[in-house]
Amino acid sequence: MPKRIPLVDNKEFTSVKNAVINEALNLLAGHYVVEDLPDDEVDPEPITTDYESTDPPHEPTEYDRLLFKAQTGNKWSQYALAKLLLDHEDEHFNPDKAVEWLIESAQQNYTVAKYKLGKIFLKGEDVPKDVEYALRWLEEAVEDGNSYAEYLLGKTYLKGEDVEQDLLYAEDLLRLAVQHGNKYAKYALGKALLDGEQIAQNIPEGLQLLKESAGAGFGAAQYLYGKLLYKGELLPKDIDKAIAYIESAADQDNPNASYLAGKIRLTEDSVRDV
Repeated sequence: MPKRIPLVDNKEFTSVKNAVINEALNLLAGHYVVEDLPDDEVDPEPITTDYESTDPPHEPTEYDRLLFKAQTGNKWSQYALAKLLLDHEDEHFNPDKAVEWLIESAQQNYTVAKYKLGKIFLKGEDVPKDVEYALRWLEEAVEDGNSYAEYLLGKTYLKGEDVEQDLLYAEDLLRLAVQHGNKYAKYALGKALLDGEQIAQNIPEGLQLLKESAGAGFGAAQYLYGKLLYKGELLPKDIDKAIAYIESAADQDNPNASYLAGKIRLTEDSVRDV
């Protein structure tokens, strides 16, 4: 092994030795020298935790979630978002934007969106009334077998409001909706069959449809069927059954049912309850 050279005689360490001596002399004299930093360290960037908020992250709302899914093309979310935008109580209420999303959903063949478009344009709910445009969407929904579109369109042609009355077509549509179990159509067709003014009278069928609609929980049908039981004209008089139907309708905020139930409870001894 070569003989080691003392550090004091090693030329490679001369600069280090001189720097140490200078620093020692500066310390003794009370001088502190701070070397300049390289340019890239003079203006350091703040770290992430300095500029990010310490507040908890924003929780996505129902609107946020629906909007995200609707933008991906999900037709169910597009419809649900439209419903939210049509809610007067919601901060995002925007009928124009709702219609846009309904159209997006309907164009993907979602029949409920077609029905909703037809309904709001037929009634002029939050949008300008447009019967022709409404009928287009309702007819498409009927082709899809949507019972609510069948009912609404059937009722429209039965009354002849906004369209030329077509009783044959109206009855066909209502019967289609009845076949699909629609309780509103059962009530409308049942009432029409009892009246016999617009379509051929059929009291047994009309009573049966009213009973089915009432059994499905439709308040208007419960009130009418209960009233028929109370009067005892088309049906055998049965006050106990009548008051059950009528009070069930009253529980659904039917004012006529509330009045009649009160009257029966005051005047009929068998169910008297002041």
